[in-house]
Amino acid sequence: MNQMIKKGLLPKHLELKAETDPEVQKIRTDYKDDKEDLKKQYRATLDKARDARRLAKAQQKNNYTSILNKTGISTAIWPPQDHQLPQWIQKRAQHYKLSLDYQAINLIISQTENNLEASDQLLKKLSCKNKRNISPEDIIPLISENSGQSKH
Repeated sequence: MNQMIKKGLLPKHLELKAETDPEVQKIRTDYKDDKEDLKKQYRATLDKARDARRLAKAQQKNNYTSILNKTGISTAIWPPQDHQLPQWIQKRAQHYKLSLDYQAINLIISQTENNLEASDQLLKKLSCKNKRNISPEDIIPLISENSGQSKH
């Protein structure tokens, strides 16, 4: 309807009604709010990316890094982002010849709090068992073992 108003396709009496209709006004307000929220999220993402690049450049200028660069090769390694964690865990599981279902992968992510080393250790423990198809029921005992060890 908005596009029809902009293009002048509605009769004048409907244009006036649409302009004063509270539902149309609410839709317009919601649209503007959503648009502003998306702009803020986009700016925040850009700011984080800029900060990461600045940090990387600052680290590259560090004395320690400059000495290493003179004697060898340095490579920046970034941890996987949240949406990449399931694929990372699946690849590590394949490395250990394990097959995980979706629920098992999510359980590992939630229990290890996105800690790659803890996730890898859990997969190593699972690989020591004689079972190759892993479900959440196979993971839960290992998680409770770890939580019991951390309390003592």
